[in-house]
Amino acid sequence: MNHSDKNKRIWNNEYKNPVLVSEGSNPLKAVVEFVRFLKKKDVDVSAMSALDIGSGTGRNSIYLSEHFDTVCGVDISDEATRIAKNRAREVNSNAVFLCASVAPKLPYGDASFDVVIDTMVSHCLNTDDRMAYQSEIMRIIKPGGYWFVKTLGKTGDKNAKELISRFPGKDVDSYIMPEMGHQETVFTKETFLEQYAKNFELISYNEEAGYPSFNGRVYKRKFIEAILRKPLE
Repeated sequence: MNHSDKNKRIWNNEYKNPVLVSEGSNPLKAVVEFVRFLKKKDVDVSAMSALDIGSGTGRNSIYLSEHFDTVCGVDISDEATRIAKNRAREVNSNAVFLCASVAPKLPYGDASFDVVIDTMVSHCLNTDDRMAYQSEIMRIIKPGGYWFVKTLGKTGDKNAKELISRFPGKDVDSYIMPEMGHQETVFTKETFLEQYAKNFELISYNEEAGYPSFNGRVYKRKFIEAILRKPLE
C-alpha cells in the first residue's frame, strides 16, 4: 500500500467513525475571519474563485460559496466527499467537491484560483509530498491571489513535544498520531516561514492556543494561522 492509499484508508475510517474531525456543519472561525479580512481590504470576493484543500464534509466550502463566485473542495476521503456533496445539495450550495489526493499533484490548471485555504491539512503530508504540494499551490493560485493556512505549531506546545518523544515520525518535528496512524508535523515560526512563505508574501502571521478534543479528552495545542499572497507577475 503506497502513502496515498494508506492516508485514504485512514481518513475514510475517520469520517465513518469520527475521533479527530469535527462532525459540525459550521465553518471554522478562522475561515470566517479570513473572509472578513479580505472584505475589509475591499477585495471583491464575489467575483473570485476559491479552493478548499482537504474540504472534509464541506463546512468551509459551503460557507465560502455564500461569498465567492466559484468554490471547489478537494479531499482524499471519498466518504467525506460523499457527505460534502449531500450537504451542498441540502442547502443549495454551488460548491463542487472532488475526491483526490492533494499531493504530489493537484487536479487543477495553472492560475485556477484567486484564493486557496488549507485548514489543518498539509501538516499531515510527509516532507516530500508537502514540498510538492507547496509548489502546486504556487502553480494554481493566480498572481496576487491569497493562500490562507492554519496548521500546528510547536513552540510552547507540551503535547506536541510529548508526541514527538513517544511516537516519533520519519520527518523532523513529526509524530505518528496514536490510534489513527497518520503522521503529523508541527512548525516553529522559522520552519513555517521557510517552507510556506518561501515564494509568497507574508501578509499576516499569528500563533494561538486551542483546545481540540481527541477520544473524549481535551488537549491544549498551539496553532499557526497565516495569510500569504502570491506576488504579482
